Amino acid sequence: MNTFRNWTKPIGCPGRAEPGILLNLSIQANGKFIESLDVAPDNLYQRLEQAYRQEPLTVVTELQALVRETVDLVEQHMPEVDTSKVRLALDR
Repeated sequence: MNTFRNWTKPIGCPGRAEPGILLNLSIQANGKFIESLDVAPDNLYQRLEQAYRQEPLTVVTELQALVRETVDLVEQHMPEVDTSKVRLALDR
């Protein structure tokens, strides 16, 4: 089972480039991994790719939604994990 629980390798970013380019390259390079996750927010890969093309404030809102959905999944699939600090940070 391929989930965020057993994902330990960070997403790599090759070379030097603008941050947006690095983000897009990183998402593309990890697309197969992202698509293979059994537990992940709905349409994660598409939403990350779309975020690359949106205005910064829209991206922030979308990434916050993805983090909230990820925390929901952690709570659902890993109830032993304390997510209270993350929830507090998200609600600020």
